[in-house]
Amino acid sequence: MVRVVANLRAMVAGVAVAALALAACSGGGDASPPSGVALGEDGAVGAAFDPDREGPAASIEGAVEGGTVTALSVPESRPYQQTSTMDPTESYYFIPNSILSGLVTRSLTQYVYDPEQGSMVLVPDIATDLGTPNADFTEWSFTIRDGVRFEDGKTVTAEDVAYGIKRSFDRRIFPEGPTYSNEFFLDGDTYKGLYTGGSDYDGVVIEGDTLTIKMERPFPEMPYWGAFPAMGPIPERGSDPDRYALHPMATGPYKFAEFTPGKSLTLVRNEHWNPDTDPGRHAYPERYEFDFAKPWKQIDERDVRQAIGYAWPYQDEAKAIGGTGAVDVFLNVTSILPPGFPGRQDYDVLDVEPGHNDPARAKALLREAGYSPGEYELEFAAYADSVTVDVIVANLEAAGFKATPRMLPPDADLDKFNHDPDAPVNLRIGGWCTDWPSGARWFESLFHSDNDFWAHFAEPAVDTEIERISRLPFQEQPAAWGALDRSIMTDYYPVVVRRYQATPTLHGARIGGVNVDNIYEMPTWKDIYVVQ
Repeated sequence: MVRVVANLRAMVAGVAVAALALAACSGGGDASPPSGVALGEDGAVGAAFDPDREGPAASIEGAVEGGTVTALSVPESRPYQQTSTMDPTESYYFIPNSILSGLVTRSLTQYVYDPEQGSMVLVPDIATDLGTPNADFTEWSFTIRDGVRFEDGKTVTAEDVAYGIKRSFDRRIFPEGPTYSNEFFLDGDTYKGLYTGGSDYDGVVIEGDTLTIKMERPFPEMPYWGAFPAMGPIPERGSDPDRYALHPMATGPYKFAEFTPGKSLTLVRNEHWNPDTDPGRHAYPERYEFDFAKPWKQIDERDVRQAIGYAWPYQDEAKAIGGTGAVDVFLNVTSILPPGFPGRQDYDVLDVEPGHNDPARAKALLREAGYSPGEYELEFAAYADSVTVDVIVANLEAAGFKATPRMLPPDADLDKFNHDPDAPVNLRIGGWCTDWPSGARWFESLFHSDNDFWAHFAEPAVDTEIERISRLPFQEQPAAWGALDRSIMTDYYPVVVRRYQATPTLHGARIGGVNVDNIYEMPTWKDIYVVQ
């Protein structure tokens, strides 16, 4: 969670809460979609692409320049809170991704907040459009727009983008970075990147201001990968990884002034950013000050699986979490894809009001499956300091199960435990965050038999449909993923969707333009301004 405040002559008292469902990490709360999310008659979310968006970004009514924005977050305790490096090539988790993409570094494409849809839309960034594929999506061409400069005033070229792309292959130097170049680009399994494998790479071809990226296999989702910081320009000069992680060369509206890894970051204006070249970003505040080290307390068989669904303590679990748990979750748990996600459909799997359980119905399903009360044992792992275990046990046992938690020490790797198909549990509790707003990042990772997600789900028919949809043009994929979502949950019910995690963004009364980026689960830094 991030709290945003304004520094003027005095700190302003009072906060407002803005919440929007995300590409869920876990999650529980409101039973309706976030305000402003436009759903069609079938429950699908509106278009998520605008390939023709041009700069400058439309001004925000009432926004003025000036002031300082201070953002507070909790100390690093899990990988997804990583702020120890700000190298774009290694940027994978949501805090560095959102800060770099929103304020500092530019990429081939970018996400912007669309107030009409109440969600993020993919638009061009330093490329003039969302890319041009060949017929089978094994090549993507991007033309780099004129007028983009680094913070030292030098023009960004297609060669700089190619250098950044080649950097992204290096797993030795950037072990925590995203691996999509290795997975999808030509010779990604053998080319080791600039520092390990050298600069000779046949997968990127430059002709003038256009670069063409060659794929190892069809990759219709390249425009999404193009929005990652790793898919932006990095100059060969001064790009030594040890130093670049402390001060990446800005191409966006702000540049690094001071950075203490894992603790703090100060951004000031980049005078060489040209808003006419940028379809998405604004630069209203004078500076941003990030504090990454505030203590949390300062920041406020199918019948049986369905029986678990009816038994789960959706509301009580959210309340047990405490703190912001009452406002940062949505309990409209009717689908795998969360509210605001392209292609998401509203449908009901369980005959109960979303967010509520029905112990009697759970007991009836267990009887139907041949189990007496207390006969079917559910074993699950949890951290020893978990505040939800007692609530979960009480509700499962009230619904006719025997519930046995296996308590792990706080430093145990719960993800590794749950990924082990031979672990001594038959109920695995966790969440999922997607890397971009495509169902492929959900269904390929969670429900394809080749992967080892906690559900350990394997159905050949589902595999075939996942593979078919993954080959469609990315604009055609959302509706197909939404239909597959409904099919999986209706036909198999392999998971109990406990809640959708949302983003509580607390902000001072003099902070304007705060919306929620439902890609990175962070504030929309591009639109923020200080009310004067």
